[in-house]
Amino acid sequence: RMGYIIPLRRNNKIIDYSRIELDRRSGFEGFFKHGERYIWYYSYESDKGRVYLFYDEELKYKEERDYLDRIERYPEEYSMESFYKSYIRFGTLAILTKNIKLSAEEVYRKYKSRNEIEVMIKTIKKTLEVDASYMRDKESYEG
Repeated sequence: RMGYIIPLRRNNKIIDYSRIELDRRSGFEGFFKHGERYIWYYSYESDKGRVYLFYDEELKYKEERDYLDRIERYPEEYSMESFYKSYIRFGTLAILTKNIKLSAEEVYRKYKSRNEIEVMIKTIKKTLEVDASYMRDKESYEG
């Protein structure tokens, strides 16, 4: 059986935000430290697999400020009404996994490590100059 770790879009219907709507701390199973930040989490089973919901208070603060800045700069596109609808999701990351042997912290760290791998591959491509094609047109490149 193959395991996977997939991030979910914040508006995905299988994400249950109800445990953090009233009191952000009491609804969580625990926390761990990642870098210099504390990450709170809880998990539950869905028909697609196990869902982990992570909450980073520093990220929430940054996202809240960013959204309020957008309301000031682009009032025709952003409003306080949409802010209130989105507020509960600020600072959250939901991950779906079938790998039940991993702890919440391991799931989070594995997901976060993907960026390091992507940066490494990009660096290797640039170093070896395999990221640039010298073909003149799309058909030659695909051939």
